Amino acid sequence: MNIQVFNNPQFGEIRTAGTAEQPLFCLSDICKVLDLRVSPTKDRLNAKGVTQIDTPTAGGTQTMYFVNEQNLYKVIMRSDKPQAELFQDWVCGEVLPSIRKTGSYSVEQLSRKQLALMVVQAEEEKERLALENKQKADEIAHKNKIIENQSKYVSFAKNAFDSDSEVDIGEAAKILQLGFGRNTLFKKLREDGILMANNDPKQKYIDAGYFRLTQLDPIDMGEGKPPLIKNKVLVKQKGLAFLNLRYGKKEEIEFYKPSKAE
Repeated sequence: MNIQVFNNPQFGEIRTAGTAEQPLFCLSDICKVLDLRVSPTKDRLNAKGVTQIDTPTAGGTQTMYFVNEQNLYKVIMRSDKPQAELFQDWVCGEVLPSIRKTGSYSVEQLSRKQLALMVVQAEEEKERLALENKQKADEIAHKNKIIENQSKYVSFAKNAFDSDSEVDIGEAAKILQLGFGRNTLFKKLREDGILMANNDPKQKYIDAGYFRLTQLDPIDMGEGKPPLIKNKVLVKQKGLAFLNLRYGKKEEIEFYKPSKAE
């Protein structure tokens, strides 16, 4: 296909092809003038008006994208660069008349009929892209929040598994900021089959390193009666991670550090 080159001191070379009735314009040249990227610009155009043409270049023949007149105006209208209007005037006033060899291309007619439509289409496209960008930004923000929360929980869990400190059930509820206290936590643990009816942990949860039982001092029940023996449930830091995953907010909390007195 014959390539015709138009030169302008301000805009440089604009390669054209096609026919007088259906002229084609090199998309790379247009994007260079309007400071646009070729690939995303091409993706927003009407595909029926985009053609690949083998084009002679300084580095040899290359396959390049050429666009029809309708897509040319669409590209121009998408640009917010100050040279866009001057470029449009040059194309309409010199390039197209030369291609058609009439010497009098009607800019008035183009402005009223085609360019008005192009402006509307360009504005609609901008609104669509703005909406897509907002949706993508919201999606990214949501994913980042999930990653942040997961990272916090991993941090808490890692510390918990590496610690040997212990707290009672009431302290565990406070540390984990569960929104309920000792008795409710005992109840939930019994209902979930983690504790037995007497509030002692089942053996498998002790073996897992979540809890430890310690025997309290015997309580004197009076003459002739055996002392009352009770156990106290202690939650290990590994158990805190387990309770946080099951009942908590699953995010980082202020980690319990026993005082020297403890």
